Formats: sequence, C-alpha cells, structure tokens
Amino acid sequence: MSESLGRGRRVHRDAGKAYVFKILNIMRHYYSLRDIEKILDLPAQTIWKYVNLVAVPEERTVAKIIGKVSELRLIDKLIENSVKEFKENPVTVLSKPGFLKLFSYVTEDFVGGAKVDLVVPMSTAAIVLGSYLATELPSLVCPFTENPLHDKKGYVIAYYNNNNETRFVALPKSCLREKTTALLVDVILEEQEKLRNVVDVLSKNKIHVYGVVAVDSLDEVVGLARGMGLKVMTLRRWHY
Repeated sequence: MSESLGRGRRVHRDAGKAYVFKILNIMRHYYSLRDIEKILDLPAQTIWKYVNLVAVPEERTVAKIIGKVSELRLIDKLIENSVKEFKENPVTVLSKPGFLKLFSYVTEDFVGGAKVDLVVPMSTAAIVLGSYLATELPSLVCPFTENPLHDKKGYVIAYYNNNNETRFVALPKSCLREKTTALLVDVILEEQEKLRNVVDVLSKNKIHVYGVVAVDSLDEVVGLARGMGLKVMTLRRWHY
C-alpha cells in the first residue's frame, strides 16, 4: 500500500513570477515546448523566452499559468509519475535533473518560511538530492556516509542495528555548528534505528533537527519521526 504526500499541492509559497520560473524550469525537463504550449495555452516562443529569462511574464500571464498548474494538478501528476518510475528504476529517476528540481521544489514548499542552516543527507545515495536541495534553500550540506573510513578522527559516528547487524554512518565534525537547524534527506527512509541515532548525534551536538524529507518511506519510520517531533515530507509511504 502506498500513499503520496505530494498530493493536493496547489500554489507554491513563492506564488508569483518566481513560482512561474520554477514551474517552467521543471516542466521543460518533462515536456517539449510544444506540449507546454498546449498545456498552458501560451505560444511556445513566449515560453522559451520565460524559460531562458529573455522575458518576464506580465501579472496577467502569471495568474494564467498559476491557474492552469492548479487546475490540471501538474505538480501532483509529475510526482505521481516519478514515484511510479522510481519503484521500477530508482537509479534512473535520481539521475534526472528534472526530478532533482521537482523534489527540491516540493521540499521548499514543505519547509516554507522556516530557516534551515544545514541539509544532512542520511546516506551516500542521498548526497545528490541533498546537494541540489542545499543550493536552492540555500544552506550548507553535510552528508552522513556509510562508506568505510580509514581515519575516523574527523568524523562523528552514529551506530545502529539492522537485522542484528551493526552498521554505522559517519558525519564530518567540521559540519557541526551549535545552534543550527538541520533538515535530514534520504532516498528511502526505512530504518528506525538509523533515524533515531542520526537525530541523537545531531542533538548531542546542539543541532536542532527540523524534519526529514524522502522519496520513499516506510510507515513505521514516518510514525517514529513524527513521534520524535520531526516534520515529515515523503513522496510515497508504504508498509510491509
């Protein structure tokens, strides 16, 4: 069973010209200019000018685009299609610039006006997502990695148990700055102990964890995150 938490998103917090530029830059990765022309009922040449910042839309055009995006649930549909593709081939989806922009857009909407100082990918696989997101918020990026380290002196280690196997993720100490706010990012959020220990490591270093965002999440881990006081945004939820 799955549940998308991306549904019902109508207008981004940057509603206006900034919103339109973001939407068009996402759409151009999924549709041709001719397709966008039909969807938005605007000349392809005009759309090209907006996408390439050659021209700025008038307020009337901005309102028209926002109305079409909301009416046709364009963002919701892109999320739904991406989730379907992710289930079949996650590597392909994560390598697409359009998806990185889409995920970043949805995350910005989720964060709203909150100040995030640090984006923390919880795995090596999430570094690309986290890095792109950090440039958009903007914030610093400081990834945990599960790769073996020759010298652990420069890292803070979070150990956790997975199926009776002890694992760890390591975070560079240089990232740890007191009284900052962090946003956790992962591709698949499915390990309760990992989440609990990552949050514990950050909290002990006086870093407030705002929440966690993911592409795909296990119901039980979402419940744990919320029980810990974290805000959660995931494109899909599932359970065994």
